[in-house]
Amino acid sequence: MLKGIFDKRGIGADQLPPISPEFLAMEEALPDESVRAALVGANVAPASPALQHFTDDLLYHQPGLAPRDRGVATIAILAALGQAALLPLYMRRAVFKGVTQEEIGELLAHIAFYAGWDNAIQAAGIVKQFFDERIAV
Repeated sequence: MLKGIFDKRGIGADQLPPISPEFLAMEEALPDESVRAALVGANVAPASPALQHFTDDLLYHQPGLAPRDRGVATIAILAALGQAALLPLYMRRAVFKGVTQEEIGELLAHIAFYAGWDNAIQAAGIVKQFFDERIAV
């Protein structure tokens, strides 16, 4: 959109000031385990110590499932259940762990056959928005 405005006014890229954005450190953009555990401890434990136990000890510390694979599984489950609003949070973590946009796209196509086109298409909209926003940054 801005390119069109600059073109109309005869402003070339060489006339624009250089930019050097400061990106968030990966640790800040994707909180580490201690931050996640502190959030669960502060928000979940007071309401349900049992839920904190299941979240911390069972969900996040499954030794037989690599973090990358857990990310793929979580995206698939959320999409299949129609929980698209939660996808961006888990997609950030999965992408950080190495899951690609293409793999997520293939995952959505697979989900359509087992969980319905409506859930897959709803998730596809969220996935598109997620990657569009990442590219725009």
